[in-house]
Amino acid sequence: QGLCTLGWAVEGFVNYLGDPGLVCRVRARFSLPVRVGDTVTVRGQVTAIEAGKLTAELTATNQHGEPVLKKAIVEARV
Repeated sequence: QGLCTLGWAVEGFVNYLGDPGLVCRVRARFSLPVRVGDTVTVRGQVTAIEAGKLTAELTATNQHGEPVLKKAIVEARV
């Protein structure tokens, strides 16, 4: 389920951007497995906009507040 979690996180970023073609890089660290029935919350924050590139950090936690996705970095052309 790690790739599903990453997919949901990146989908939120793409919705923010409005165009999936702008995403140029994705890095992530899976920290805990997501189990069937878990509730996953994804949060994101833009950390930089420079030289035509937007960088955001995404995190995902389960219903216990435990991180299941850490330090996911997504970059896009702007």
